[in-house]
Amino acid sequence: MGSSSTVRFAVGRREGPRSNVWVLFTSKKENDVYLSMRSFADLIKVSLHKSGDWRWAFTEQPLSSPSPVLPPDGNRTMDKWERPPEFAPGCVKAFQILVPSSEVTMPEHPDDYRDKYRKKIHWVRRAPETFGTYFTVIFTASEFGPGSWQATAGQEIYEAQPIWHTWLPRDGKYVWMLAHEQPISEIDRKGIEATRQEWNQAFKREAGAMYTQLREKRLFFYSADAHGTRFFIDIAMPC
Repeated sequence: MGSSSTVRFAVGRREGPRSNVWVLFTSKKENDVYLSMRSFADLIKVSLHKSGDWRWAFTEQPLSSPSPVLPPDGNRTMDKWERPPEFAPGCVKAFQILVPSSEVTMPEHPDDYRDKYRKKIHWVRRAPETFGTYFTVIFTASEFGPGSWQATAGQEIYEAQPIWHTWLPRDGKYVWMLAHEQPISEIDRKGIEATRQEWNQAFKREAGAMYTQLREKRLFFYSADAHGTRFFIDIAMPC
């Protein structure tokens, strides 16, 4: 039987500007892989099952809470897809998280949740202005050494550094978390800002007074690119 393994990671500094903290972990029995924003991991997560059944869904907790998010017979799954084909022999690109440099911000209440940030977190430096930090989940059939990864965007090639990996004995695979920096186009930056403003207004309408009571106003977008790779965009909401 395999053992579970966990990595927590973020952009920035424990005592300074920072992104959301993200968590990737494996199950003990089946070596399924899960990914979520750490603050929401009990409520909603990405599940990358060994079977190839991958999904973005609520956990069972929201159904059993005193004020359930979904009705008892509601569908917890918001998106479902199959494991994609290999992009290179033995290698599958599973998921990405984009942290734009503009979204690495000082918390409004930096002393809140201080104990949470004392736990072991892999901190990655903030990318230059107009760039973003890309975290990529990769499955491989064998182990590779540091410095052997490259990320491509059009004709550009960027070096990607492994920040964590573990062996999945039941699946016969390794799972890696890679990080690299890459420019964000002006079109994408404007799109992120427009979506942020739209979500901010909608969230304020829906949450009402709850919005002003949030101590950490950070959220994320969920989407897929032209190749079908699902991703999160880590954002800071206006105070």
